[in-house]
Amino acid sequence: MMRVGVIGIGQGGCSVANIFAQNGYDCLGINYSQSDLNSCPDVERKHLLIGSEGVGKDRALATSLMQHNWEKTVEVVKEQFSQTSTKLIFVLFSTGGGTGSGVSSIFLDLLANELDDKVIVAVPILPHKTESAISHQNTLECIKELSEVEVCILPIDNNRSSSSNKLFLYKEVNESFFTTIDDIINQTSLSSPYSNLDETDLLKLLSTVGWCTISQLNLVSMNGQVNLSKESIIDSLDQSHSIFMKSNPSKVLRVGMTYHGQETLMKMINPESITAKFTNSPLDIFEGWYPSSSEGKLRVVYTGLSFDRERLNEIEYKTLSDTETLQNVLNQSHKVSVKTQVNLNKPTKQRKSLSSILEKYKK
Repeated sequence: MMRVGVIGIGQGGCSVANIFAQNGYDCLGINYSQSDLNSCPDVERKHLLIGSEGVGKDRALATSLMQHNWEKTVEVVKEQFSQTSTKLIFVLFSTGGGTGSGVSSIFLDLLANELDDKVIVAVPILPHKTESAISHQNTLECIKELSEVEVCILPIDNNRSSSSNKLFLYKEVNESFFTTIDDIINQTSLSSPYSNLDETDLLKLLSTVGWCTISQLNLVSMNGQVNLSKESIIDSLDQSHSIFMKSNPSKVLRVGMTYHGQETLMKMINPESITAKFTNSPLDIFEGWYPSSSEGKLRVVYTGLSFDRERLNEIEYKTLSDTETLQNVLNQSHKVSVKTQVNLNKPTKQRKSLSSILEKYKK
């Protein structure tokens, strides 16, 4: 099986890399903050960027400080993943923070140039809707820069998580991403009497420049909920509660599809129907069919996509609405007005007559 490298940039990226490290993957953590690096104990190799102890969501500062860090950082990465058996590297980072958002686009450009014998996959982590306006503003700027980098970009979208608690949300999403990627990589070593999606196919798929997403279904579970058909499978794939970005139907370049499950359900899956929603036919469809007695897991990887316009609109709206609200608050004066004359003496109590008190209760 091929070796896979994982690079975490900033706190968000390093948190996911730590899960991969716990499961035996070759990982590297990069950050301006030593304390954030220390919070990922299973990532053995860590690279501390010089210039500041953290950048506090200031992506411009993160970018400017990298002028003193680029050469050494690329050198560390090349040393860490120099083995020829390491053919695939995932680079994880949050788009809403400072370090990951600010340095990742340039870093990815450099890696794609310096490590041209390896496939580089960018994994930006998009913010949840409850995160701040600055996180969404950073995300907009990061997405714009990423769209000009010639690598495969596989966004994790925190906003697609079903969890409402942030602590559980991040944990759930990070673990789900690891499970999905680990499963995809392990499947390349399986054999099938029908068709295999092997290591070469996966590398070809993930070397496709542009945005990427993954949809997946369990047909066995689905069969008990709806009337299983080719049409219902397509509909459910489009609406699946995935942690990845929704697919934009404007274009697709390559598709990878694997099914691991009961042979009786295979006839329900039509690769051509799965790609019918796009305006073009893909250049390649890589297929892996793995019969099993119990499971029914269908997974589709789409590459060479455009960014989901609906999601981009949500990020733009969140940025504008929160910024307008914040500006109104900032425009309010912080000065406090008080009465110029305040009598601090206890007022003299006027004694009431007994008759006036009794008068109140007369009916």
